[in-house]
Amino acid sequence: MRRWKKDCYNHGQILGVGKRILVLAEEGKVSLVEASPETFVEMSSFQAIQGITWNTLSRYGKLLLVRNSQEAACYELP
Repeated sequence: MRRWKKDCYNHGQILGVGKRILVLAEEGKVSLVEASPETFVEMSSFQAIQGITWNTLSRYGKLLLVRNSQEAACYELP
């Protein structure tokens, strides 16, 4: 059963991180979302890469890796 839906990520990809969800939006923005069935809460976001991406984001320890057909980026998470 769907509890909430937001259309601001288009064909984005998600990655569960503890009690939160990392979302890589189609336009290259990464958002941290509270994983709560009661309500949608976007805790923070930043523009990770430019252009369209449908690639899955990945995490290795504290490192977040994102890419599309033109570029790739690695960010250290707190």
